[in-house]
Amino acid sequence: MNLISRIVPVVILLSRFSIAQDSRDMVIPLIEGRVIIKNLRFDPGTPPNPNNALATALGRPAIAATFVNETMSAKWSITLDFELEVVCSGRLLKWSGSHSTPINDGRFAVDDVFRGCSSKKLVARFAEAKNDLWRIDKDGNKTDLIAERKKREAEETALHRSACRDVYAATSEKKVGDLTVRETEQMTNCQLRGLYGP
Repeated sequence: MNLISRIVPVVILLSRFSIAQDSRDMVIPLIEGRVIIKNLRFDPGTPPNPNNALATALGRPAIAATFVNETMSAKWSITLDFELEVVCSGRLLKWSGSHSTPINDGRFAVDDVFRGCSSKKLVARFAEAKNDLWRIDKDGNKTDLIAERKKREAEETALHRSACRDVYAATSEKKVGDLTVRETEQMTNCQLRGLYGP
């Protein structure tokens, strides 16, 4: 069973007078456990306070959730794609975007234009989970980041080795005084990497 079929989408529908919350949680299976996202909701923020910039900044509207970490690591970050519809002064406003957050933080700031609005629809979809070792995409495909980095480094080394062979071929029979500044720099770079020579 792939990851996407095991994830239950989280949808919260809010009206102006009551909050009707879908009781399902989003469960994201990871390498050594899972993360559960509960209580996804729109926080309209607080009215701006002209006398207190900090209170105004802290009172920004946001999408909020509770993250339950059932993994052995706190280093996972989760990326979610959101769709939000709000009503502001009788006008319907729509917003969508992606946010990435560590799993110990459950607030996703949204544009200040939504301050004081009431939410009509909020949908969150899992996009990606990542830590220092692994990346898991929305389809459940796992990428070993260390193996990927080693492969990339090996490819870069092969490119440098090839370029340094060309530099050696072009400079090895020249006198030091006949080398151009560019050839000298290339030769020095290859020597520092231990790649200058036959």
